[in-house]
Amino acid sequence: MISYLRIACCFSLLPFLSSANSSFTPFSQTSSHPFLGQKCISSEKTALLQLKRDLSAAKPESSHQPSSRSLLPSWKPDTDCCSWEGVTCHELTTHVIGLNLGGHNLSGLVHSINFLNLPYLERLNLVNCNLGEIPSFVEKLGGLVELDLSNNKIHGNVPKWVWLLESLVYFNASNNFLNGFEAPPSAPFLSSLSFLDLTSNLLEGSIPTLPASISFLSLAENKLTGEIPVSLCRMSNLTILDTCYNYLTGQIPKCLEVLGDTLIVLNLRKNRLFGLMPWNFTEECSLETLNLFGNQLTGKIPESLTHCKRLQVLDLGDNQINDTFPFWLGMLPNLHVLILQSNSLHGPIGEPLTSNDFTMLQILDLSSNYFTGNLPSGYIAIWKSMRIKLNGSTMYMGSIEEEEEDEDECRNNGTNSRSATAAVVAGSRRRRGVRSVAASLRARVAGYGRARVSLPNLIVSLKPC
Repeated sequence: MISYLRIACCFSLLPFLSSANSSFTPFSQTSSHPFLGQKCISSEKTALLQLKRDLSAAKPESSHQPSSRSLLPSWKPDTDCCSWEGVTCHELTTHVIGLNLGGHNLSGLVHSINFLNLPYLERLNLVNCNLGEIPSFVEKLGGLVELDLSNNKIHGNVPKWVWLLESLVYFNASNNFLNGFEAPPSAPFLSSLSFLDLTSNLLEGSIPTLPASISFLSLAENKLTGEIPVSLCRMSNLTILDTCYNYLTGQIPKCLEVLGDTLIVLNLRKNRLFGLMPWNFTEECSLETLNLFGNQLTGKIPESLTHCKRLQVLDLGDNQINDTFPFWLGMLPNLHVLILQSNSLHGPIGEPLTSNDFTMLQILDLSSNYFTGNLPSGYIAIWKSMRIKLNGSTMYMGSIEEEEEDEDECRNNGTNSRSATAAVVAGSRRRRGVRSVAASLRARVAGYGRARVSLPNLIVSLKPC
């Protein structure tokens, strides 16, 4: 798979990337900042020292994981715990509110610590701690706001107390071995959960009913089946929805269009979804990324996408869409990536309607379709965002290595059309690796056996063969 196709693929966004969560700072971004005269609470200092002793007694299971004794040198009885590594205290009350143990071997402490006497703890970071299950003391931290358990070896189900901790806002358990969900509470429950990241686990079954308060939801790279539940449409604050690389089936719920004014990223890439794209987006559409690559979608591309003025990435590749070239997408002022490859698009592409069509476009893939005729030179003239200056000459973005390959291929093919060095690839039947995002910023109008688009003989801004 061409690497640039993964630009808008599965991702784990931190909440500060979303404007809806701009005031929220993940614990992994924070550290202790001692204030003048600050002194931590004695009972909490005792609890932390006991934790260090327990950590020091635990033997690391890997030589790559150093002992905790060497990683906590600042945790000394004769110093203020608010100045210790990984400890954050409240500015006024001096209670411990944050604890970062990321990278420490906690595999031997899962059952040995039943209670952690830090009653005011709000942020707990246990990233990459060699955990095989969630420590039992975590659920007893009633004031917890952030919990990061990512990059461990945690098995079992996502516990239902995640939904019942009323203060919990951020829960990240990505990159583990979780395989399901405990039965959610039957009665209505209150939750403040805003950020839920369960990317790269082994989750099976259908997507359960989740708290309506969620604004960031990633269930990417799991084994989820069934249809996309309409309960997601009741998440009125949802800004990021990522379920790529699962086995979801059925049609995409039309009710998702009601989230058009809040949803920024919708990534349903590589599932088994079929049917039409049913949306009727309004002028309040806030989508910036729409990725539906690798499904079985049919019908036409909805023209209501022209209302999504913030749209930057549109990937509809590898579906069964039967339509003509969507020239009207040129009206989108921020569109950088347009992937339409491997569909049943047909007919001529046609000249651009105005000189402002697709002015921000950097990646275009129309390969493996049924287009006919030439790629209009008018588009080449207005694809200004693909151009770079090199030694005083205007070229399209690409790598020098690929230019040489294209020159050889061009000579071998005996063609007089302009080389695809930098922006446009025509007639190539093989996919080249891309070393960097910058080197991949090109338009691909490649044959791959089906498309019949050719380049005009005169494209003045491209290097000739």
